[in-house]
Amino acid sequence: MPLDPWDVLQKSLVFSAQPWLNVYRDAVKLPGGRILDDFYQVVLPEFAVAVPVSDAGELVMVRGYKHGLGRVSLGAPAG
Repeated sequence: MPLDPWDVLQKSLVFSAQPWLNVYRDAVKLPGGRILDDFYQVVLPEFAVAVPVSDAGELVMVRGYKHGLGRVSLGAPAG
């Protein structure tokens, strides 16, 4: 069953940190008619995520510090 798209009634840029990201505040109308005045959309540049699997069937992960989390975490290789 296909989903209907949301109608964007208004879009405003609230934060820009080029070339890394833009944050928009959208007013949108949902398919059922409900209006949301503050749907935030984060727009990032294109990137790819790899899911490498070893011959033993193990996932290969990258361990690194994530400042937003404030700690070291595991993640998939990406760029």
